[in-house]
Amino acid sequence: PCCVVLPWNIAFITSYNASVSKTGSTFLLFIGTMDKQASEAPPSLEADAQDCTSPPVIKNSVLFGPLLTNYKNGSSVEYGCQRYHFLDGPSTVYCEQGNWTEQPTCLEPCTLNVTDMNSNNIELKWRQEELIFLHGDLIEFECKQGYNFVQTTIPSPGRTQCSHGKLKYPKCIMEELFPKPREPKAL
Repeated sequence: PCCVVLPWNIAFITSYNASVSKTGSTFLLFIGTMDKQASEAPPSLEADAQDCTSPPVIKNSVLFGPLLTNYKNGSSVEYGCQRYHFLDGPSTVYCEQGNWTEQPTCLEPCTLNVTDMNSNNIELKWRQEELIFLHGDLIEFECKQGYNFVQTTIPSPGRTQCSHGKLKYPKCIMEELFPKPREPKAL
């Protein structure tokens, strides 16, 4: 028979020639049949299970629960991100045969730079907003008085999105730089 170690919190359905056994906090899935000549007890997978060392350190993350030097196969840890950082990926990571499953990343926020805003002649559209935005947030700017957005085909030229801690500032130029429509001449 073949044995597979399952994470403790998954739902499972067994079919013909399969059974599930719980040993401590580990579920074992047995697939296949045993010959009568084979040993009465199934082989122990716990002896073959490899533990994990401390979970990986992830930049700008927080690990919930105690930090141990050794984790049993099948155990898990939960990550969160520091304030203003955006969790991308699974928050729960599992120890599987000595390796940790896919880890999340904590994406950087965007911090508005007042100098960059001034050089582009823009200000926040909504005055009560903070200067820090999460990854994925939309940020709306408007031109300072006497300035207009550079002529563009974009429907919302004052809107930009925070992406991995970076954003592209919209630019406004002085109104006089726009050509004024000509008045028709009287004949």
